[in-house]
Amino acid sequence: QRIAFGDRRMQVVTVMADARDALTKRSPDILITSVDLPGGSGYAVVEMLRSGPAGELPFAAVLFSQESFPDKVEAIRCGADVVLGTAALDELAQRIDAYVEVAIKPPARILVVEDDPEQAAFNESVLRSGGSDVLVCSETQTYEQDLYTFLPDLIVMDILMPGIGGHDLARFTRQNKRFATTPIIFLTSQTDLQTRIQSARSGGDEHLVKPVSPGLLLATAASRIERSRQLQSMLERDGLTGLLTHSAFADRLRQAWLVRRRHPRPAVLAMLDIDEFKKVNDQFGHAVGDRVLYSIAALLKRRLRQTDSIGRYGGEEFAILLEDLSAVQAERLVDLLREEFSKTNHEVFGGEPFNVTFSCGLASLTAGDEDLESWKRMADEALYTSKRRGRNRVTTAGSRT
Repeated sequence: QRIAFGDRRMQVVTVMADARDALTKRSPDILITSVDLPGGSGYAVVEMLRSGPAGELPFAAVLFSQESFPDKVEAIRCGADVVLGTAALDELAQRIDAYVEVAIKPPARILVVEDDPEQAAFNESVLRSGGSDVLVCSETQTYEQDLYTFLPDLIVMDILMPGIGGHDLARFTRQNKRFATTPIIFLTSQTDLQTRIQSARSGGDEHLVKPVSPGLLLATAASRIERSRQLQSMLERDGLTGLLTHSAFADRLRQAWLVRRRHPRPAVLAMLDIDEFKKVNDQFGHAVGDRVLYSIAALLKRRLRQTDSIGRYGGEEFAILLEDLSAVQAERLVDLLREEFSKTNHEVFGGEPFNVTFSCGLASLTAGDEDLESWKRMADEALYTSKRRGRNRVTTAGSRT
């Protein structure tokens, strides 16, 4: 059975023989398996997935009806990323969202700080072979500019540099909260214990010794980038909906505003608020209210572009940054979302399904806009206008020039 889900496909099999056949034909991006299968076990399914070509890439989850600690350890040993009870489907959905968020990110950006031309060329060649974008900083005088313009996901740093040493550059890097979790790998010819201690104290995550094998450099860089992205996703994402937190969305909004001050391009801020959400919590309970919040978040992620920033701005308030769309295009898009959400049935155990609506306000950013707070205030006022006019509608504020 194949089920359409957005632009993805889901294949459901119920016996081990069909699972084996499906994995032979095509490796999935995501595998979810019960531990008990007719003719085999979920452990074997995961092992089969991991043993295939590029088998380390997919996301694998094993579900238990009655799990025990040894069962969980066995599932992880076989290669499972997530081990959960069958009742924890909301948590499973959140974990899949987090995996997809990391998986769809663009190639990692790696800043190589190295004054030796041969070593710099070696580092660049090896790291590019792993699919990363690499920028070489050969002079410490340009380090600050390279850091802030390139915004690296990882820094590979020599220690012995003319002028300012690598340890001091690392301490400088850690002073900025934007790079507080950016991994720093020291790659140096120094092997003494005191230098290793200084590497750790200055904020380094790894201390590799030259000459380093290409495989070790690639593996270390890849593992550090993956962990950093997972941590960043956890810090930036709301635990219930998987959307950007208020502060993370505000950072994205400010970045877009700064870019458009230098290079004017259209952008629209949409503020959404679920209508009469308090009544949902009062009538059906907060667990049902949480499912409504998750439902609208899932709709937004499913229907909007990967380049659109979506945040949970408050309790039942959401915000969307729609870049390179006109006000007319954005209003049409959000109104289609409003209509689809209003027709979504929300289930209640032992009761009749119910529907919920949302109201929205839009504000365009134009070449003449210079005040970020005014842009946000325009969207807020447009949202309140939608509320005053009866809810379940989209209102666009007048564009400023």
